[in-house]
Amino acid sequence: MASDGQKYNVPVNVVDNREISAFIVPSIAKRGDLIISVSTCGKSPFLARKIREKLEAILDDGYGDLLQRLYEQRTKLKAESLSEGEKMAAYEKTIEKAGF
Repeated sequence: MASDGQKYNVPVNVVDNREISAFIVPSIAKRGDLIISVSTCGKSPFLARKIREKLEAILDDGYGDLLQRLYEQRTKLKAESLSEGEKMAAYEKTIEKAGF
């Protein structure tokens, strides 16, 4: 019960009553290390889920793969003596090449 959580100073989430919850949990779409969360601050978990479902429909696994490639590229570019503009141009080229 939520009151037990308060009594023992343990955070409790009551999904159907945000007023007595110590925290809320967003709806999450995940593709590899890409995580997108949607929250309605507990006002409508149903709407948050519907929005997450729409995002999941357009976020294929290619986004996770692209994120990994960009991370590897970033690691390499950090070691090079390039301007910020040159680095951004390289990232942009990678993203465009991936079709995003």
